[in-house]
Amino acid sequence: DILNFLTQFFLFENLSGPTLALFAESASSIRVKKGDHIFWQDKKAEAFYLIAYGKFCVYRLTPQGDERIMHFLKDREMIAEAAAFSSGVYPASCQALKEGLVIAIPTEILISQIRENPELGLQMLAGYSKRLREFVGMVEFLSVADVNVRMARFFVKNTIRHEGKYFLNADISKKEMAQFLSITPETVSRVLKKWKTSLIIQEDSGQIALLNFDYLLNLAES
Repeated sequence: DILNFLTQFFLFENLSGPTLALFAESASSIRVKKGDHIFWQDKKAEAFYLIAYGKFCVYRLTPQGDERIMHFLKDREMIAEAAAFSSGVYPASCQALKEGLVIAIPTEILISQIRENPELGLQMLAGYSKRLREFVGMVEFLSVADVNVRMARFFVKNTIRHEGKYFLNADISKKEMAQFLSITPETVSRVLKKWKTSLIIQEDSGQIALLNFDYLLNLAES
């Protein structure tokens, strides 16, 4: 039920019934397979997307042709609403990392509703401010030259604690981690091997336990 699904997103939670129904009627469901793109960098932003389920990466191509990962997104997250809001082009591409389902909402319906309901525009601006803080943090994150510090910050940022123990909470492969951190997969493997040998981390069945979280925290803050 698309109508009920929309209410799970901050952008729609305070809309009136008729306005919400208008968005739901204009929306369409798109099933994707691993490797599919839902939009491409520099193409006209004709829609924005809500993830029902799946995993996606948003990336930009550098002048050298490399893929710079900007975000990893999953269930119940929104994609490309900023591009739709500006009626411009997609600043990056979005690719499915596994099978998924997204809800596409046409840009034109968003713009028309913002004209009729300025409060909707304010809600979007609130969301953008959060995204902007994330981007600023990412720039600071990637500006660190030392790969050990960069990886430590990634681990600390994505840590969960369970029964007093710390674990890496990131559904991400080593290759994807390398892309996100702008380092080579070989470098990721080398640092992980060093941390395992030093009993800083322990990997078991794909789960990484942070045995010496204090070390990683101190390194991340250096």
